Amino acid sequence: MNRTRADLTDRMIKILENIEKEASHSQVLQPAHLLLACLLEKTGTLGEIYLKCNFQEAYLRKIFEENDRETNQRTRSDFFNVEITEDVVSVMGIAFNYMERYNQNF
Repeated sequence: MNRTRADLTDRMIKILENIEKEASHSQVLQPAHLLLACLLEKTGTLGEIYLKCNFQEAYLRKIFEENDRETNQRTRSDFFNVEITEDVVSVMGIAFNYMERYNQNF
């Protein structure tokens, strides 16, 4: 999985920027960072959920910090400028498999 395999939409680029911003406060990027970044984009289904529910971003960020200490398996990715967990690799791989299965260009 690398960035050159994907043509990213403007929305996805904004989400990736949100992910980097959220992860900059942590030692390692976790799957929850992906979720929070999508929620903060406030577009699409996850954005609608964010607007209708009472999410406490500070609480989620506190959970990230606690999980940082427990995360052992870290790696690098072309998509991110920070270390990521193996779970993030798995999530991104599954996303690309769905994209390919449904012949999505972006």
